[in-house]
Amino acid sequence: MTLYRPHLIASGLLALAWLVGLPAAFADLISDKRFLWPKRPASETIALVAIDAPSLARIGVWPWPRRHHAKLIEQLETAGATEILFDVDFSARSNPVDDAAFAEALAKAGGSVVLPTFQQRAGDLNRGLTLHVNRPLPEFAAHSWSAVVNVLPETDGLVRRYGLGARIGEFLPSFGALLVGRHDEQGAPFRIDFSIGTDTVPAVSYIAVLDGEPQALARLKGRKVIVAGTA
Repeated sequence: MTLYRPHLIASGLLALAWLVGLPAAFADLISDKRFLWPKRPASETIALVAIDAPSLARIGVWPWPRRHHAKLIEQLETAGATEILFDVDFSARSNPVDDAAFAEALAKAGGSVVLPTFQQRAGDLNRGLTLHVNRPLPEFAAHSWSAVVNVLPETDGLVRRYGLGARIGEFLPSFGALLVGRHDEQGAPFRIDFSIGTDTVPAVSYIAVLDGEPQALARLKGRKVIVAGTA
């Protein structure tokens, strides 16, 4: 009996589209449909520390005082996280005490923390639009790695591919490239595998890590941790 395997059919159609030189839009359509079929689990080498609604309610202000991020780094180091990637803007100063606490935590982490660099639009249509670069403050950059977090949609507004980095003054790897240890400025963007079930990525609440809850910390041991908003 022949089993119906839609993912294999889609893969075959995608290969055929490439071989006969069909338009890229058609190949994208086939590939998009392939991701609608059964999901597969994440590798669990990566975990998420979620800046979620309970954490926002508990701390009660935004942006959060950087002493909380400093304590989070200490807790993650204690938990045995191998790398810590913040998707949080550290380009502006807060107050000297909190900034000093965060810089000290970065220094103690010994280069295991990655902070974001990103470009955003500045100005308006009347004055002209430009791109402004947000970088970590110098005292933070001195004790951390920097990675690009910009994700670029395609002409139809969908995000299908993810770059290995961007040249912003110098070449900086993307978050994803750093996670897999690739530093290739010439590498082409790769196709995002949307068949991976996002609900299979281990995730714990920021506030649970901050409180040192044993069950939360145990889920992070030996993993690369992304700290990002989900609320």
